[in-house]
Amino acid sequence: MLSYEILMARDNSTLVTIYDHSFKIASDSADSAHILKAADYLDQMMRSAAESAGRRSSLDIAILAAMEVAEKVLETRRNKESLLSEADERISAFTRQLEEGDTPSADQEGDSIPPPRPRF
Repeated sequence: MLSYEILMARDNSTLVTIYDHSFKIASDSADSAHILKAADYLDQMMRSAAESAGRRSSLDIAILAAMEVAEKVLETRRNKESLLSEADERISAFTRQLEEGDTPSADQEGDSIPPPRPRF
């Protein structure tokens, strides 16, 4: 898990600009490209929120952007849990077939393993 610290000056920091504000940021990760990508994403989210919300304070824009990001994170978690659950079900079905000595085939009925759904 990354934790970010806003710094005034430090050798291992990355300079980013988010919504016209510059920050030097250091993280547990030494990957400055990742930090820049995250900052660019947040900058885009804030600018999008500003377009939708009209004339608001930077704090209001930041909160609206944070809500959008949080919504995307929660949706991604739901999708991940759904995929993991589906994978668990498929593994269980396959394990049952192996334990029963059945060989899975496309023309079997009943407990046969369904084809995977597209990931994207």
